[in-house]
Amino acid sequence: MLAACTDSEIQFFSSASLLTHKDVEPSSSCSLGRYGTVKDFKWLHHASAAYIVLSNGGLLCHGSLGKDLKDVIENVDAVDCCKDGNHIAVARENKLTILSSDFKETCCMSLSFQLWSNESDSEGTTIKVDSIGWVRDDSIVIGCVRLNEESNEEGYLVQVIRSEGNTFFDSPSKPVVYTYVDFFHGIMDDVLPSGVGPNLLLGYLHRWDLMVASNRKSIDEHIALLKWSFTPDDKKNCNIS
Repeated sequence: MLAACTDSEIQFFSSASLLTHKDVEPSSSCSLGRYGTVKDFKWLHHASAAYIVLSNGGLLCHGSLGKDLKDVIENVDAVDCCKDGNHIAVARENKLTILSSDFKETCCMSLSFQLWSNESDSEGTTIKVDSIGWVRDDSIVIGCVRLNEESNEEGYLVQVIRSEGNTFFDSPSKPVVYTYVDFFHGIMDDVLPSGVGPNLLLGYLHRWDLMVASNRKSIDEHIALLKWSFTPDDKKNCNIS
């Protein structure tokens, strides 16, 4: 099953019908209605056809095929889920919260942007999470923008939050955070309107432990690479290429 989002509408199509019919009608659809337009959409379980959808106003909803959308959380900046769909990562009020598939909190951590916020030109600005990518069982990537006094986006910061264990749930120690202030060069802030993200596009090549990243606002450097590796003392590391 495939989902296509346009404005506030979500339409669902059978993969087979798209291959065999030129003018195909959606098998079902739903709408955010008065809650705004679709900012992001994620499948949770393809088998049960469950999904989550985030509105541009920050409302996170949960749904499944043939059923109405249910409001879950307000004031959400970004969302993603792990590969098996059993846990959901939510950025809200500069905190990263991990939820179970039934939306119960399992852990929460504050996000720190000190390296960025200490810059001399940061007065009168706020930092907001633009996107989340749960690229590995032990690693979540956060993309952030800085909002000036006119609420226009400036710059782009990337953080990798990596657990010392195999997942976010089997390590008693705090995760390690890698911050990349200039992960993308050539960011043009006004190439897209503010608030239309997520602007960070991610793919992960498990065979090579390599993340391929792109940013919709980058006009010079279209692809950036991040390598997951182990140092000689068996400590985890992330290296930008």
